Amino acid sequence: MAQKPLKKTAKTKQKAPSSGWFEQVLSGEKYSFSKLSYFLFILGALVYFNTTSNDFSMDDSLVTRSHPSVIKGISGIPEILTTPYMNDERIKGEFRPISQITFAIEYQFFGENPHVNHFFNIVLFGLICMLIYKLFTRLFGETYHKYIFLGVLIFTVHPLHTEVVASIKNRENILGALLGLLACLQALKHINSGKIKHLFLAVLFLLLAMMAKIDSIVFAFFIVLMAIYKQKYKYILPYFLATVALFVMFILYKSSIAPGKFRNTEFHETPLIGEDNNFLNRFKLSMITLWYYFKLNIFPYPLRFYYGTGLINIPNWANPILWISFVIHSVLLFLGIKGTIKRNFYGFNIMWYLGAIFLFSQLPEPVVGIVAERHAFIASIGFAMLTSYVLFLLYDKLKVYKKEYASTMVMISSTVLVLFLVMTLQRNSDWYDATTLYGVDKKHLEKSIFAHFEMGNQYARDTGVDPNDPIYMKNLMLSVEEYKKVAKAMPDHTSTWYNMGVSYVRAGKYKEAKPIFLKARSIDSTFRSVNHLVAVSSMLSGDTTTAITYFEKELEIKPNNGSSVELLYKLLAKDKRYQQVLDICLPIEQKGIVNERLLKAIANSYYFTGNIDKAMEYRKRLELKNYKEDDNSEW
Repeated sequence: MAQKPLKKTAKTKQKAPSSGWFEQVLSGEKYSFSKLSYFLFILGALVYFNTTSNDFSMDDSLVTRSHPSVIKGISGIPEILTTPYMNDERIKGEFRPISQITFAIEYQFFGENPHVNHFFNIVLFGLICMLIYKLFTRLFGETYHKYIFLGVLIFTVHPLHTEVVASIKNRENILGALLGLLACLQALKHINSGKIKHLFLAVLFLLLAMMAKIDSIVFAFFIVLMAIYKQKYKYILPYFLATVALFVMFILYKSSIAPGKFRNTEFHETPLIGEDNNFLNRFKLSMITLWYYFKLNIFPYPLRFYYGTGLINIPNWANPILWISFVIHSVLLFLGIKGTIKRNFYGFNIMWYLGAIFLFSQLPEPVVGIVAERHAFIASIGFAMLTSYVLFLLYDKLKVYKKEYASTMVMISSTVLVLFLVMTLQRNSDWYDATTLYGVDKKHLEKSIFAHFEMGNQYARDTGVDPNDPIYMKNLMLSVEEYKKVAKAMPDHTSTWYNMGVSYVRAGKYKEAKPIFLKARSIDSTFRSVNHLVAVSSMLSGDTTTAITYFEKELEIKPNNGSSVELLYKLLAKDKRYQQVLDICLPIEQKGIVNERLLKAIANSYYFTGNIDKAMEYRKRLELKNYKEDDNSEW
């Protein structure tokens, strides 16, 4: 199928202009290629402009103001290029330096400023809209301009993208898509001209896209698709080999600086763990996952900040959605392959959608959260183009059959576009900060286990610092209610019991906190400072005996916990049990662990047992600061 290249302006065209202004825009007759591309850039930025007034939202701080390399500004870039994406107890490994570098540069010039971060997100999204238009018009030519232009409009205003653009943290997805599109454009130039410089640039942009987020490797598949559509089959093998080489190099480098898994997966994030992670369960869950993405691309409501287990579970074979999804995606795959063989517009976009969404379908590997709107970002480009194609197909059929029906369809389609725009603007406001987002989404997340856990954490964070403020106690009790919902669904989730106990302690409900911490300890006796907190809640509720027992247990596991030493000393000193203090503390010192509170406890105990020389010896060590800082444990 020969394809004409897009002309620069409508003036060079020979055919008579269409009657309607908008039809002329859709056909490419009204304005030049460059003007329409700039229009789409501006529109993309304007759709998300109201996010510039937003604060930091869910997880944004992790990659900006709380990231140790980012807050060093430009001087932190070498560290970003040689360290994992994150490296704490919960999340470690992975390598995504490109977005971190942009945050470091912004921090250098603007400091801690979420409004600046949001501004650059919308500029980058506008560029993506422009590049999609540029890539597809160069690939398919003026014959398909109306499909392409409407497809980019649908993509631009689609509410499904709010998680990516309105979330600072998800700039990695934006940059991955942007750099991937640049790789495709350079590959297309190489396909058309055969010039090596374009191949080199395509490989470079693809590598950078992978450094933004590894999922962007899917653009290599799109490049192969373009070679097929341009009938340049000789390039397919070189592109494939180049991609394999890039991927291997990236993985080897990543493994050298960020070894191990990105994070440990728990049941509330995906049911595909342990023995349940087998092919049949993955297949069943994949059909439900693909159904969610298909449905959200057509009608993006309700949108949620998290999905996860509870909301989405492994279905049984009798679930009709499983089979509906299987049929839909089997038909799409058949049409995609058929359309690719015939090099049709719809075939290319079906394969774009299926290729991109396959990575998150559960089939390659279980996906944390099961469904996430950000995972549909790249795939939705193909879906938007396919939607545009179907709409025009229906329009052309109805126009032949009855013009009134065609006009009605145009009105309905226009109304849906406006509705999508309004929904996007509203959803942007929902992402103002984590508290606002969780409050809005709560009604749609009653079944999502992890969502309740996150909402509990957010309530606990939003108490403020004044215990006399009514919001302080209210939010602590709201956090407890959220944790109880998680504990009911996942009774063996240690973090839930632990955090619930902390909220009770902060609320002054020590008797309620003690059995909660004991429950956490029964699941994992070494979890964080659970023994310390059992002791603290026991001490504050008047149970001194239990408190002493668990302070000792804490020091057996974490002998550098200075807080436990200090509180244990105070409890034993009340009964003048100084020898017991020495019996506990001296073995800790013999292990090579020395901190200020340990030395004070030993010095005071020697003094009160009458060993003045030893007391003075330890006092001198305190004066000389001959010790290390102790562990800063909770409470």
